[in-house]
Amino acid sequence: MLSHQAIPGLHGNAGLVEDWVRTKQTTLVLGEKKSLAARPNGRSADFIAPSTSNGCAMACAYCYVPRRKGYANPITVFVNTEKITGYLRRHVARQGPKPAPNQCDPTDWVYDLGENGDCSVDALVSDNVRDLVDTFAEPAGRQGELRHQVREPRACLGTTRAAAPACASP
Repeated sequence: MLSHQAIPGLHGNAGLVEDWVRTKQTTLVLGEKKSLAARPNGRSADFIAPSTSNGCAMACAYCYVPRRKGYANPITVFVNTEKITGYLRRHVARQGPKPAPNQCDPTDWVYDLGENGDCSVDALVSDNVRDLVDTFAEPAGRQGELRHQVREPRACLGTTRAAAPACASP
């Protein structure tokens, strides 16, 4: 397969509208994150980190997915987490100490770690969230903000995996 976003019959299939939520909750895609970039943000975080997943198990009315990714965008977990976390460590090191306080944080660089997914659900299906937490638990000068929408992720996926780390609400 050329891309995790080009699975025949899954992405861009208007016929899946009726089964959108079922597809999102029963399909797990494994992919490789190819473009690694920490984009400047400056609002709630200094940078948007490259994601370790994409998609979610829900179908929120405000979501951009139907417009941008087709009618179903199930969870895609990127399997090259070491490459992503290594990039993040190098990016933080290149920044050096934060030169001045801003609205994100007075002393630390803040990274949004869940822009394209839902960390509470991701933590149920992979160790990627734990890997991100470990990356930002190291030396001072950086913080990672984990984003999520789902309040009861286990109920969402019908699972009881107990190892899910706690995530902060947006």
